[in-house]
Amino acid sequence: MFFKIHLKNKARGMIALLAFASFASACVTVPAPIESHYNRGVDLYDQKKYADAIEEYKLALRENPDNLFARFNLAVVYQDLKEDDSALRLYREILAKTEDTHSRINISSILYKMGDKAGAFKELEQAASHNPDNPNPLSVWGNYLQQENQLDQALGKYSAAVKIDPKHAPTWNRMGTVYTLKKEYDSAFEAYSKAVILDPAEPAYLESLAGEYERRGAFMESANLLEQASVQSPDRADFYFKLGYLYQQERLYPQALNRYWSGLMIRDDDPSVHRNLLDIYLKLANEEKYKLEKIENQGSLAKKIP
Repeated sequence: MFFKIHLKNKARGMIALLAFASFASACVTVPAPIESHYNRGVDLYDQKKYADAIEEYKLALRENPDNLFARFNLAVVYQDLKEDDSALRLYREILAKTEDTHSRINISSILYKMGDKAGAFKELEQAASHNPDNPNPLSVWGNYLQQENQLDQALGKYSAAVKIDPKHAPTWNRMGTVYTLKKEYDSAFEAYSKAVILDPAEPAYLESLAGEYERRGAFMESANLLEQASVQSPDRADFYFKLGYLYQQERLYPQALNRYWSGLMIRDDDPSVHRNLLDIYLKLANEEKYKLEKIENQGSLAKKIP
């Protein structure tokens, strides 16, 4: 888990403002970005042309070695490419010049992956200490504790994170997962619901709440949420497979078939889906046979009536 910031700036003085306001929902007219190695790096990264993006960011740093955003973005590309040593070096260079929460969080993710859990937690502790108004260090820390099955400790970090920012949807969703693991389902439902209310377009949150509805046997409520998630992530075959299963439980066979086949068009490697399809077709065939026999019996009865 790590942050990515790729920004296009018209003037260097706008960078800090855009970096932390880019997710705001207010309508703001922003001038067209100026042409630069930095902006070309952003465009190339978005196109997944990572080698070219790296070259542009390096040229941006050659022009201005103090361009910390270019340095950060370059580190993110290396981290995407799993060149962790290069990414670590760049993040450390940023921290040598200024305290940066995102760099520390990204360092923690690399250290945790390397097995240096103590080092990862230390980075997050420092990030939380240096930036007490940011819930992300505590939330990420809680996520690692959750992976370590230290559920109560994870909940403690999550609770501290939402105390800082009660509208931090990722933390509410993670809290829901912990409550589910602890079988505290009412608390899980409340946490998942808060995440969806705060960010109703995020597929991961819709999926989490759908899972809780499914556990409760509320298959149509679960399906409604997953339909919304599939709109946001149309390439997720697992969403369509789950939708097929949910409709199948409700005996809505046409809808189930539609969703199963939609998923198979994306990924045709799940034997259970083919078994479910066969089961539905057999049921439909038996139902049709029963209808035909019923009509035939009714016809025979009509012939006997004088």
